[in-house]
This record gives sequence, C-alpha cells and structure tokens, in this order.
Amino acid sequence: MPTAHAGTALPEELQVILDHLDPLPGVVLSARYDVLAHNEPYEALRPGFSTGERNVARRVFLTPECWSEGVQAPRDSARRRIQ
Repeated sequence: MPTAHAGTALPEELQVILDHLDPLPGVVLSARYDVLAHNEPYEALRPGFSTGERNVARRVFLTPECWSEGVQAPRDSARRRIQ
C-alpha cells in the first residue's frame, strides 16, 4: 500500500473520488493518521480538519468536543491502555 505524509500532494483524482462519495463521509489518512484529503460530509461530522489539527489520533485524545458521547467510553478505555 502506498504511503503519504502530511503536506504530500495527492492525485487530483483522489479528491474527485471522495467528492463522489457524497452523502457518505470519506477521508484519506496517512500512516500517522494525518488527514490528507476529505469530503464535505466528513467535514460536517468532524469539523476543523481543513483549518486546525489534521491528526486524527491527536484530536481523539486532545479535543474532547470533537467527538460525540457515543465514543466517550472507547476513548477512555484507549487512554487507560496507553498510560
């Protein structure tokens, strides 16, 4: 599987594919969980990746308001495991 890092230019076709997934959310992540590309439904579910922190793992652990109450328990469980 090819890998890319944040700041790496992705093929334009990849954004076209993501855009055609609408109304489903779509995202392309790097091996380090950086958001490399996403579509509008993904931005609606998880706002801020266009302008703020682009690393999903950092946001899960450091931005509680980013995630719904439905994922609170798994996130707390993951925090306990890595302490």
